[in-house]
Amino acid sequence: MQKQHSFLLSAKSKVWLFAIIYCIMVGALIYSTGDAQAESETTSIVYAQGKTVVATANAQEETMDSTQIPLEEEAGVQMEESAQAMQLQLADEIASAEKTRRELEEKKIYLSKSDTEILYRIVEAEATGQEIEGKMLVANVILNRVNSDEFPDTVEDVVFANKQFSPIRDGRYYKVTITKETKEAVERVLNGDDESHGAVYFMSRKRASAKNVSWFDNHLTRVAVYGAHEFYK
Repeated sequence: MQKQHSFLLSAKSKVWLFAIIYCIMVGALIYSTGDAQAESETTSIVYAQGKTVVATANAQEETMDSTQIPLEEEAGVQMEESAQAMQLQLADEIASAEKTRRELEEKKIYLSKSDTEILYRIVEAEATGQEIEGKMLVANVILNRVNSDEFPDTVEDVVFANKQFSPIRDGRYYKVTITKETKEAVERVLNGDDESHGAVYFMSRKRASAKNVSWFDNHLTRVAVYGAHEFYK
């Protein structure tokens, strides 16, 4: 706004300066010819024209001032509304993040150190060489059993239940070396990752006896297949 005022004042000064110089020049010319009446009339005309230009400049400045005030008020209202909208959006995002955090916290599973070690070993033994997803599914089955009324209440009791997991019977459970992939799989499951669809059984069709395969197929519902394992509930 200050720059606009400065420009208008400069314009008025130029008009007045032009009018004065013009009057002097015309006056000098008329004086040199001796026509005093013409000098007076010409000076009046120039003076009037100069006042008209200045008045026009003043009117333009007043119009700009009267227009600028509503524009500034409107801009202020828009900025305030935008700030309020941003605050509401931020509040919604914070609330959503907190809800997600609580949900993830509720899904976390806390095990004792000994149960965690047992879970590492049985997953490694049952899913040796499989990808993380396959190992996660085995861990899910163990924990689904822990949470089921039909099975024992701890990882240790589930894993060492009679004739439930072949690595216990053939000794593989005690010989495995736990890999970082197995630890990652178990940690992800303990943090709430679960794609098992409630499975509490799994088998390898190629390794299982015909009797066991028949029992799985006739008494259970298959809910997932990953690698060599089929998962049932």
